Amino acid sequence: MIRPFEPADGEAVAALLDEDFVAHVLTGPGVRHWLTNQPARAHARSWVAVAGKDVIGWSRARLQWATSAEGVAELWAFVRPPSRRRGVGAELYDVGRQHLASVGGRSLESWSSDEEGGRFLAARRFRAVRALHVLRLDLLGANLSGFAELRAEKEAQGYSLVPFAAVAHRAKEFHALDAAANADVP
Repeated sequence: MIRPFEPADGEAVAALLDEDFVAHVLTGPGVRHWLTNQPARAHARSWVAVAGKDVIGWSRARLQWATSAEGVAELWAFVRPPSRRRGVGAELYDVGRQHLASVGGRSLESWSSDEEGGRFLAARRFRAVRALHVLRLDLLGANLSGFAELRAEKEAQGYSLVPFAAVAHRAKEFHALDAAANADVP
């Protein structure tokens, strides 16, 4: 069954998305925050697929609001791997696409984190225009044996490693750095 996302679904959605290769940590409050803090002009909506009491899929759709181009929309859906190939992803995709069409979406963007998702999108006439490689490090199992020496070397060169909270007041500078670093992403 596909139904609109409800705030109580936040933890289940975060746990579900932990099964995907999402480039950032998600929590129930974080999922709710994303949805409730989209500007009205984004027309953001989200849905869940439920089997019994379990959330087995999720999709989110919105108009891109941080661009001057009209009608650019994004849609992302994820279905738990054991529940795939049963039409759940197609239903989540369709409800999102219909919503976006009803609010002025004319150009639809999406992404996938694996080949199976890529095939799903290709079957719906999406074409790949860029690739983003996200690297992940398991901190509990990482070999950090050379870290102390590297840190000392970099500090001698004028760099320092500090908690983000110590420099959070420099948000505009971080935004500018991020924009410059991403300016040449194809």
